[in-house]
Amino acid sequence: MTKKQFFFCLAPLAILQSCTSTPAETDPVNIALKSCGMGLSTQTTYIFKTAFAVANKKGGVEFSNTMNNSVDMQESALLKQLSDKSAESTKAILAEIKDVRECVIMQSAQLRPASRTELLERCREDLQQRISPRGNISYGTLRLWTQQRDDPRYKKDMPVMAGHFDNGGAGFAVKAQCDIRGGTLQEVIDLNPYE
Repeated sequence: MTKKQFFFCLAPLAILQSCTSTPAETDPVNIALKSCGMGLSTQTTYIFKTAFAVANKKGGVEFSNTMNNSVDMQESALLKQLSDKSAESTKAILAEIKDVRECVIMQSAQLRPASRTELLERCREDLQQRISPRGNISYGTLRLWTQQRDDPRYKKDMPVMAGHFDNGGAGFAVKAQCDIRGGTLQEVIDLNPYE
């Protein structure tokens, strides 16, 4: 093989490596802002990032509502801060936020990694759905959902959970193992509640 042929064989490999070594964007707010058609201007990015941080810290199922309320608070703070600035620039910033607000909040909520508490709640909801599918008739609710750390099958990323299915009568015990590896609910494994 000549030097010229060797170079041509390695060239595609070098191009492939340079493409794959580019760091992928992982910040949910930055990704949301870009996909919603907005650049990363300093003030609007700050408002959404701060609102995201507040909602993420609070956690829970109401993430979008919390982030939305936090955007309101951040806008109020921005208005106070910009009170000495021109009314035109302030209106432009608020209009920019309004145009992409719903899109950014929705996408940020979808892109953010779920907390452990949220994953365990999704596990409970999955089991609840199996026992009493959504519809006109409800057969009861899975309550008292708690981790069973003393169970020998318990692992950090595969916790064993137990609860009581309340059907308005005596109800019954429920036990499951929630596979939450990789930060997503992979599987819910039914277990014998009396083992």
